[in-house]
Amino acid sequence: MKINLTKEQQSRVLAHITWTIQLSEQQSTEYRDLMLSVYEALSTMEMPDTWDNLTRFKINKAHEVLRKVVPRVVAKPPRFLVEPRTDIFFDEDKKKVKEDRIKLLERNNKYAKAARDFLHNIFEDEHFIERLKLWAINALTYWNAFAQVVPKYKMQRKKWKNWITEHVVWVLPTIEPVSWTEMHYDARYLFLEDMPGIVRKRAKVSLFSIFNNDDYFNLDKIDKLHWMTYSSAEDYANKIYQVSGVSNVQVKKGIDKDNLDLEIYEGYFSLTGKPKDSKLYEFVTVSGSVVIGAREITELSFVDLKAHEDPEVFYSTWLIAPILWISDELNFQKNAQATAITKSLNRSYYWSPESWVDPSQIFNDKAWNIIVCNNWVEAAERNLKEVNDNQIPAQYFSNVNDYNRDIQTLTHTTDVSQPGWSQAITNTATWARISFFESNSVIAELRKNFERWVRQLAYKILDWTANNIDKDITIKKANSSEFIKINIEAIRNAIERYDIRVEANSSAFDDLENRRADAIALKNILIEAKNSEVNVDMEEWFRKVFSTFEQVDVDKLIKKDEEDILGDLMQGWWNIPAGKKPTTNTAPTTPEWLTEAVAGGTLFN
Repeated sequence: MKINLTKEQQSRVLAHITWTIQLSEQQSTEYRDLMLSVYEALSTMEMPDTWDNLTRFKINKAHEVLRKVVPRVVAKPPRFLVEPRTDIFFDEDKKKVKEDRIKLLERNNKYAKAARDFLHNIFEDEHFIERLKLWAINALTYWNAFAQVVPKYKMQRKKWKNWITEHVVWVLPTIEPVSWTEMHYDARYLFLEDMPGIVRKRAKVSLFSIFNNDDYFNLDKIDKLHWMTYSSAEDYANKIYQVSGVSNVQVKKGIDKDNLDLEIYEGYFSLTGKPKDSKLYEFVTVSGSVVIGAREITELSFVDLKAHEDPEVFYSTWLIAPILWISDELNFQKNAQATAITKSLNRSYYWSPESWVDPSQIFNDKAWNIIVCNNWVEAAERNLKEVNDNQIPAQYFSNVNDYNRDIQTLTHTTDVSQPGWSQAITNTATWARISFFESNSVIAELRKNFERWVRQLAYKILDWTANNIDKDITIKKANSSEFIKINIEAIRNAIERYDIRVEANSSAFDDLENRRADAIALKNILIEAKNSEVNVDMEEWFRKVFSTFEQVDVDKLIKKDEEDILGDLMQGWWNIPAGKKPTTNTAPTTPEWLTEAVAGGTLFN
């Protein structure tokens, strides 16, 4: 909800955002330096030139480790399990009769399926899964990753005879991965939702790209400040006061309308200055000088993702940073070894003119070479000697394998190159595959963390859709080629209505094999139960197996039996208008009666 700010309120907003950024920079100096080292280690493919070695090749262990782990965490869109919560949250009238409660539960079950189909449709979009993967890679690389829920517009441009028109086909939520360099927050809080406020600094934004946004104001002042010249920071602050009426502005640089720096603040703020009046707001400023956006929001649009949590501060720990020094030492030794070999192959000599030997005859590439001496051979040997290089002990290079093992141990990547389903034993009694606990248990924990954060992201996407879209949505039904229309009411109040979970290992690259193996193991258990006279539903098992195959419509594969068909026909008979019903006075009761009625044309005629 857009709000109007007074000059005094704008001044306090600018001061509050500036203070938040400064506090974050003071707290995160060491963290940001370390993250720069991580980025350098990951992105460079040669060692720095120190003039100590003749070679500069680099075995990029950081890149190798990252590419091994990423497919085990996110390689495909995750699948969701959406279950409705109890109807007591929606039953305001506690005196509703049983029939109304049953209808309410049936409606909630349909809404839960619609919400699940909607989430699958969103996450299976090729652009969304690419952004989701970048979000996960940021967490694996820099420990903490951020993303912002933003709208995605599908535009259609149509060319007419002399003009081009465009309109929005649909708008749906997506996520925008945010670099750690843009985020500023108070790291003393362990959780993002507990922080009083966070700031995202977006660079290289043009005035043209935001000029048509109805939520922004003061954009004309940005254009005026672009053309102003100033001699000092104080002079520029005075010019800002003349244009916008806002005082006490801390200016760091001028405003370039083609290269704006936006600060997006989301958090608590009191417009009156009283703590009891604090509310959740979003403020947008330009270069810490002009407020261009202010609105009250229901929740933060940012979501964070951690690898392994730190119990004291917001920062987490993971892959790359612990192996930086080992990787550098490994590459140094390999380059030193190559340098030593190169030097040993390039022979050096002590030469004196008293040897009466032509030096060009010494450095001859011929297999057979005769060196002509103009004096005695003994004199040539005394005045021409080869320089003996110091020999490096072989033990110096024998710990390379130890370094590789240490890197695998620190990053828990000893066996991630093997698919998870192959690291298991099979129970011959139940045909259940039992995975070894030590095999990738840490990677499995990391994947579970990712699934928990994706669960929170799913709630935010549903809330964003309910708050910003007011009409029905047409999406593709999960595990089918059909398209369905979803009532927007099915998405509202997702936190209260639904329990959303991510299907275990569904985002990893080998989830189908695991799910199919589990389903086959379940079949043997169900057969044992059926032999023990337990009432089991084998059709439901077949549905689970069919769901492990892509593009399979279970309803088309499993045909209905005679009783189900009879029930459908009876339901259709009661819905026939009175003038179209058969002349008999009784309802159809047997398949023979129905067959004769249909064949004779008296049922639907």
